[in-house]
Parts: sequence; C-alpha cells; structure tokens
Amino acid sequence: MSEGTAVDWCVADLETDRALGGVTLFSRGGPIGDTAELGYQFFPSARGRGAAKEAARLAVAHALAGAGEGGLGVRRLVAETAADNEASNAVLRSVGFV
Repeated sequence: MSEGTAVDWCVADLETDRALGGVTLFSRGGPIGDTAELGYQFFPSARGRGAAKEAARLAVAHALAGAGEGGLGVRRLVAETAADNEASNAVLRSVGFV
C-alpha cells in the first residue's frame, strides 16, 4: 500500500467484529492509475452471507469515486475469476461486471 499499488481492507462481521475475509484494489504494473483490479477472498465460514457482495460494492465505489471525493479516480476496473466459480461470478455481476 505504501507504494500506491494496492489498497487492502479486512472485512469484519458487523456484530462480532471477527474477520470474514478481505477485499483489495490493486495494480499489477506499478501505482494504481486509470485501471485497477478488484480482488477478494473470504473464509469458507463467511460465504453465503452477502459480505463479499457488500465489500465488493464498497470497493468499486471507492475505486470509481474521484480523488476530490476521497476515491481513487479509476476509469476502468477489472476482475478475474474462474468461469465455473458461480459464487464469485455472482458477486462480480452484482457490482456491475460483465
């Protein structure tokens, strides 16, 4: 994060504050600029609770918000997932990825 290549968040349960997983915005080729990638990983016990969708929604909003609004000002956001990973594909579709 100190090099400007990623922003990472721990996703915690709203009631217990226990870690559920994490979400990240990152760049593979130096500091985040016009394009960034969305990534997330959740513990198996956290899956199916909507936390990944909410975390992805918040991360996408932060990425696309302008710097004057406290965001990253990214113009293009990408994500990769396995074609047969329906749960992850559903998360991505829910936040506007095609």
